[in-house]
Amino acid sequence: MEIKKIGMCTITVSDLEESKKFFVNTLGLKTSSENAEFGWLELTGSQGGNLLGLGQESEEGFQAGGNAIVSFVVDNLDKAILELESKGVEFLTDVMEIPGEVKLTVFTDPDENQFFLVQELK
Repeated sequence: MEIKKIGMCTITVSDLEESKKFFVNTLGLKTSSENAEFGWLELTGSQGGNLLGLGQESEEGFQAGGNAIVSFVVDNLDKAILELESKGVEFLTDVMEIPGEVKLTVFTDPDENQFFLVQELK
């Protein structure tokens, strides 16, 4: 398995619209991508750089205020999961897919920090 790049950092928010106002109007970030159906917003700085993803909290998902999550991008998610599981890495979720965008899962390090393992589909 090869990690191709460190992807976006993601935070979970309690109110996506209010958070959008804060990050766009208050901090001056630019909206890069938005998907209301999935409660998702991607932001970037005026000169680009890594993306900040905002995800709407849900009862079955992540909760606001928990932590920021770094994404590690791989070519083949299923293969990477098998390799990491063979090395004792624990995954917290089944594979989730946003059609045409990404497939991802969540794993932890020895301190139980959470990370996304991501395969980009576009």
